[in-house]
Amino acid sequence: MAGRTGAAVSFLAAVARGGKARLRSARSSPVQAQPFRACGVCLWRFSAGRGHGSARSGVAGAAYPAATDAVPAIGYLFMALAAGGLLGRFVLKTKIWRWAIYLLVFNGSMFLVEWELIDDGAHLELPRMVTANPWLQAFDWIRQNTPTDAYFALDPRYLAAPGEGFHSFRALAERSQLADGIKDTAVVMQVPSLAPVWHEQQVAQAGWPRFGLADFERLKAQFGVDWVLVPYPQPPGLTCRWHNQALTVCQVP
Repeated sequence: MAGRTGAAVSFLAAVARGGKARLRSARSSPVQAQPFRACGVCLWRFSAGRGHGSARSGVAGAAYPAATDAVPAIGYLFMALAAGGLLGRFVLKTKIWRWAIYLLVFNGSMFLVEWELIDDGAHLELPRMVTANPWLQAFDWIRQNTPTDAYFALDPRYLAAPGEGFHSFRALAERSQLADGIKDTAVVMQVPSLAPVWHEQQVAQAGWPRFGLADFERLKAQFGVDWVLVPYPQPPGLTCRWHNQALTVCQVP
């Protein structure tokens, strides 16, 4: 993190110095020089302030962790904006064919990467579109047919399951669930006080693929879980209300 932050700060300082040098050498009108003045002054202040904050042995970072953690992201944002502006001004200019080639290469690259990464799911999802994804079908049924206060347990690594596509259960099913082992780690990093609760629930769900009725009853007694989303066909003893070819929604007796 320190290396990336330092690189961002160095870039910002260089851009700021470049903007101020541009002001000194520009023979353009005040209106044309105004963007360079604003960019140069703002970036110079940002980079100078970051340098003073980091020079005090991390005092600023200790007092304001959220602000200092945001610095790399802000630096990358400025870098992207500066790079885009320079590309358009000095390379693409007003040539339509240059813009066409640039957009084709840039957007085409992102499309190919997306197609390669999301190879098990739909590449276009719209509201009210019928989905063939069994996970989304299950989430939709749960949202429409279970009590709003239902408390679910499902595979803590369900987000990485084949075909799931990293769709969030809480966001799409609109129901509570025990802590998962992938996305909730980011929450724990931001709110360390939640770590004991997250760890307790992860330990309780260890060995999920081998869970049977006794394990689900243990989760109910320990955490109040009263519904589960499990592979179809379900383990013996569960009362299930719905299923598709891959998943089933069951109540814990």
